[in-house]
Amino acid sequence: MFSNFILWIIYGPFLKLCSKILIRKINGKENLPQKKGFILAANHSSYLDIIALSTVLMRLRKKEVRYLAKKELVSNPIIKWIFKIGRQITFDREAEGQIVLQEAILTGKLQKGKTGVARLALWARVPVIPVGIKGTFELMPKGKIMPKFKKNIVINIGKPIYFDNYYKREIKKQILRKLTDKIMTEIAKLSNQRYKL
Repeated sequence: MFSNFILWIIYGPFLKLCSKILIRKINGKENLPQKKGFILAANHSSYLDIIALSTVLMRLRKKEVRYLAKKELVSNPIIKWIFKIGRQITFDREAEGQIVLQEAILTGKLQKGKTGVARLALWARVPVIPVGIKGTFELMPKGKIMPKFKKNIVINIGKPIYFDNYYKREIKKQILRKLTDKIMTEIAKLSNQRYKL
């Protein structure tokens, strides 16, 4: 109960403030499902990506957002606070059976996608929404604790990707790689980057 109070009384206004200060434009709002579940997969180049996506989803869906992230991420005190009050999920990448999401290295350039998103989408039988985020790396590259306060972020939300044809098939590495590359190709288009297969 108290965590819900913290979430909506403190975390919500905090995200609204970040939206006014940092986000310049959101494209493709109509591509975000309003009722059914989905997995959102975006390029990841800055800690600000978390705030940017949370802002968009809470504004458009008015529901809580859950992230799955490596536990090392919360070494940043600001990110640790955001994760705690936002009730996000951290995991140990060394443990068996855990899922690693799209990009693990914050370089500002699109990396080879991890297969965790495709695996999770097939297990949950929900669509993947590809998202391209632009401008966060320039505001807060890896190693910085505080961002530059500039209305610089553009978020492009792509059309849902459905994997219905694969639900009843045996999941092999080749299939996971194929689906992951499809997701990453869409993310690359939405973020104006190139993805090398």
